[in-house]
Amino acid sequence: MTLGRRVTQPSRYHPQQVAAFAAWKDEAALEEFLAYNHFGMALAHGWHVRMELDDEGVVRCDHRVRFLEFNVLRLHYRIERFQSIGSVEI
Repeated sequence: MTLGRRVTQPSRYHPQQVAAFAAWKDEAALEEFLAYNHFGMALAHGWHVRMELDDEGVVRCDHRVRFLEFNVLRLHYRIERFQSIGSVEI
């Protein structure tokens, strides 16, 4: 999908690209899937994001940017629920 274009434009979509959402019991199960499953091996070479819920109920997100099989950037996000402080009238 190409962002910044209208949803109705065919050039926005790239059907040859796949997005998958899944959950695993733990990190070891995910690593096993990426190493030994046919579909997992294909995904392992693409861009992927790992998200986990920590003990405080905060979602943490880790992903790596790779170029020519080298890690060139690793990003970590902490995603918290927005706390409302009341209503605002305009």
